[in-house]
Amino acid sequence: MKRLILLFALLLALPMGCSDAAGNLIQASEGGSVSSGTHSVEIPAGSLTEDTEVSIATADITTVGALENARDNILLLEPEGTRLETAATVEIDASFIDADATQQVRIFQFGDGEWIPQESSETSGGGRSVSVTYFAPLAVVVEDAASTGSIRGTLIWNGSGEPVTEQELILNGEGVTDLSTTTDAEGVFSFAELEPGTYTLTGGALIECPITETITVAAGEQSTPAFSLCGSSS
Repeated sequence: MKRLILLFALLLALPMGCSDAAGNLIQASEGGSVSSGTHSVEIPAGSLTEDTEVSIATADITTVGALENARDNILLLEPEGTRLETAATVEIDASFIDADATQQVRIFQFGDGEWIPQESSETSGGGRSVSVTYFAPLAVVVEDAASTGSIRGTLIWNGSGEPVTEQELILNGEGVTDLSTTTDAEGVFSFAELEPGTYTLTGGALIECPITETITVAAGEQSTPAFSLCGSSS
């Protein structure tokens, strides 16, 4: 009778609409791992604030919300909403991703009612590894690899650390000649759809120490340089 009660309790604990669900009781002081098929989550010691039954499962993405170019299935980490003191590592199997070498893979995590892109790295088996600081659904987006890159940088005054606003900047290189933009109220500037290669950024021609900086752009990536101009806004 006790075994039947325990089995019933475990079934109730599984997320609805899931498949291949698996769970372990993770001791907060020791950490541990949970695997479901070929997916896994590794939780460091001290990451959980209390001993927790952690599960990982797959489900249809429609149970959460649509995401353009996402695979039909998502990973569920339960208990959803659990916050971690130290990031856990989730490994997603290559068969779940199902992408070829010409395609770009991105991992998104659901939070605050929307899908949020996450930094991830490729594993030796062709899957993806992603660090998470809370338990929430994870989705895989597979797209044709981008052929261009972009730049989104910041410019500040080195005397005060305040943003340099309304400063014209000029970009040259890789088929681009005197492409201009202006920093915004936060000192941010950007250039989009750039061919991969090396570019030269110049600006501040009318002040004491103008800048001339080299920026490398890679396909499908965004360069995020930070530069400073001598002086201050005052």
